[in-house]
Amino acid sequence: MHLEIQHENSDAEKKEALDAFLADFLVAYDNFFKDEGSELPLSVSNFKFGLEERFDELTNQKHIIQQSSLIGQLNANNLFDPKFAYVEFGCGRAELSRYLNRALIDKQINTVKTDEQVEFLLIDRASPSMKFDTKLGKDYNEIKTKSNNKDLNKPPKVERLKVDIKDLVLDKAFVNGNFEKPNYVGISKHLCGVATDLTLRCIMNSLNKDECEFEGLLVAMCCRHCCDYDILMDASKDYLKENFGIDKQKFTNYIQRLVSWATNGLRPGFSKEKGSDSHYSGLSYEERERIGLKARRVIDESRKHAMLREGYSCELKKYVGSEVSLENTCLIIKRVDQNS
Repeated sequence: MHLEIQHENSDAEKKEALDAFLADFLVAYDNFFKDEGSELPLSVSNFKFGLEERFDELTNQKHIIQQSSLIGQLNANNLFDPKFAYVEFGCGRAELSRYLNRALIDKQINTVKTDEQVEFLLIDRASPSMKFDTKLGKDYNEIKTKSNNKDLNKPPKVERLKVDIKDLVLDKAFVNGNFEKPNYVGISKHLCGVATDLTLRCIMNSLNKDECEFEGLLVAMCCRHCCDYDILMDASKDYLKENFGIDKQKFTNYIQRLVSWATNGLRPGFSKEKGSDSHYSGLSYEERERIGLKARRVIDESRKHAMLREGYSCELKKYVGSEVSLENTCLIIKRVDQNS
């Protein structure tokens, strides 16, 4: 009985502390975004050049829809060109690079009429099975044969580094990999939590190097509950503190936990109406989901703010609808001298 009372008191105290935080946070959020709106814009790109076979092959098209839209975002932002080297951070099996490669080859054949070699640097701390690395070369040979294009004579260069992003030195990687193109674009699909902030730091630490020059980054973000306050860029921390009163303690105790509400599924047998489940917060599923999306957005906006402070052009947008993926926000960063 004593333990039961302690548990109830603990839940009550936890709810009281959460209520106090939410009262301040939600007012600050609504005031800050009153002109921009509480929702990020939805911008789905149905880019299919070079991806037609992939669309035709698959019954479940959720992944190819995401890949298609991300490649389309690159294209819309002048970051889709065989003249760039592409660095896929947290690449896993390198599926995004594979289909970006197919799209770039299609562009070489049908648009720019060049045999310029496409270059990829794949970064992951793990070594997953069923990697797509060799598929990039096989796809090239298949497309070349079908197109009968005699000018297409340089298969893609693919280098994989098994390294944690926190230990990655990009300029050394470009030199050691004998990359010919210093201008690179970073890409990633569902880069987990802290890895996004490590990627931003990695890029900033590699600026002003002769060996590699940053052109832009497109990253579809996920898993904000895995973020680490200490890894956030300094300007991100300033943004959170100045606009929402979020310091390290509040980030760790609340924001990191609330973001999971944006993607938590509804338990079987429960509905979305208030009172239909027994969550300690007393909030309905829909209320928690809305709060989770707001917590998620302030983390993403803090990243955007940090890169704006560094002098880059930055955008946040939903690249697919939530019916395709609940993790549907991407960050697009470009050099300011890029043509829009």
